[in-house]
Amino acid sequence: MGLRRETLATIAIDVARNYGVDAQLLKAWETIAASYAGIYRVTARSGDLVSLCELITDESRQVELIDDIPGAPGDVWWARLLPPMPGEAHWTAIATPYVFRGPAADRPWLDYFARQLGDTAVAKRIEAYRRLMKHGAKPTAWLDFIVDAYAGVLRHAVVLTGVPDRPETLPHSLDNEGEDNDAPHEPVPALVRVRHRLTSLAREDGAAQRSVAEFGDARARCGLADAGVEDWGPYEQMLLAALTMYGAPGHSGSSALQRLAGDLDGIADDERAAVAALQAGWFSLFEVVRVKIDVGLELRDVLRRKRLWVSERSGSRHVALGDLVASWIMREQDEVFFEGSVAQVPRMWASRVIAQTRDVNGQLRRRGWKWKRRHDALAPHVSAIIARTYRDRPPPAPDTIKVTSTTYAVPADGPVDMQAVKAQLLTEHLHAWLDNPIPALNNKTPRRAVRSSRGRDDVSAMLLEQERILRRGSHADRIDFAPLWSSLGLDYPGPTVW
Repeated sequence: MGLRRETLATIAIDVARNYGVDAQLLKAWETIAASYAGIYRVTARSGDLVSLCELITDESRQVELIDDIPGAPGDVWWARLLPPMPGEAHWTAIATPYVFRGPAADRPWLDYFARQLGDTAVAKRIEAYRRLMKHGAKPTAWLDFIVDAYAGVLRHAVVLTGVPDRPETLPHSLDNEGEDNDAPHEPVPALVRVRHRLTSLAREDGAAQRSVAEFGDARARCGLADAGVEDWGPYEQMLLAALTMYGAPGHSGSSALQRLAGDLDGIADDERAAVAALQAGWFSLFEVVRVKIDVGLELRDVLRRKRLWVSERSGSRHVALGDLVASWIMREQDEVFFEGSVAQVPRMWASRVIAQTRDVNGQLRRRGWKWKRRHDALAPHVSAIIARTYRDRPPPAPDTIKVTSTTYAVPADGPVDMQAVKAQLLTEHLHAWLDNPIPALNNKTPRRAVRSSRGRDDVSAMLLEQERILRRGSHADRIDFAPLWSSLGLDYPGPTVW
């Protein structure tokens, strides 16, 4: 959101009006611009259809899902919905909803809105609610809430817990003093409980204040504007929280993680396992070497010059080969995971960030520090280097990825079969996709990748995943997937029950 509350959607509308874009497309952008993410109670569910009721407006919506999002009657969804398109009957979630679970998940939200909106007339109350949900109390309010309220991932959705104005209900809030939350909720994952303990220990021992000071110094060295923590970017705040818990020494000379690991009396077994996994991990800057969709990533630690495999489902869909990931990782037996605090850098700026990070690492090495301590101390510098890179936006390296652009004409009169239009566009897109370089295939096209055994496996998995997702839509029956396979010399496995 800009200074005048402009968004990408409102900018697109201004451009569309200036260039005389088709009225239907302009209307679609206006609908997106007017939307907001509301709080809904799940009232019923049948297959891919879910019935929602918005808490404050009391308006009901029938929503068609394209993925297996958890949600039973009584759960609460935080979702941005768009009204039915011409020729369709159901609303659509424009992005994956966030989920609050439990039979009384709406109670904390009703209490929150009572505090925020006060006792006003219904019309004014609804107007104030929509303004709050669209703009928040401050520009980053809702992003901050997502970070603080994170409680894990269930199937394809992020699970949250708590409400914005009650830090004691938020697992990752630095203002969380550890008070008990009496609101009904699902069992909190062990890692979240460990983070809660570590945050409290860090605050008691001064590690939190030290982390803020170190991040502030690193930002100053990078020439970034002096700003309070609340004005830093979301990934900076996540890395700050991670350093506070895992790396920054307090007045005792030990980090919160070291202190907790040294006194595990009364700690549950699953929390002990989480502590051990965190101790076995480290912070570093990682380059994405290979992507296995919905399985994980092969990474190269650019500081230790070692390769490792990270089990990561959702992240495998958000990175490309050559991207950088700055994160703490944790190791549990033979598996490695991201701790959750992640900053990502596109590959076009990777060489710049790597060079600057290695320079700082060399300076710290000359102090005689062991590598783990050195890597912990690098976190503020890496965060500041990334922030400066995003601010300066240096020219990217020449991009070799081919982009296919096609213009489609929509009939000006007569009924439009939107399902047929969707099927046609998707079919043409899928066939064009076969001849575009794909980062997960080492920038080979699918047509070229199938020349090797490994490439055939990867392309087959991608085609199956495409079909699995598309078959959840009402227009999938009009798409013939077999020609995609045959054009690559692959045997089509046939329609499958997804």
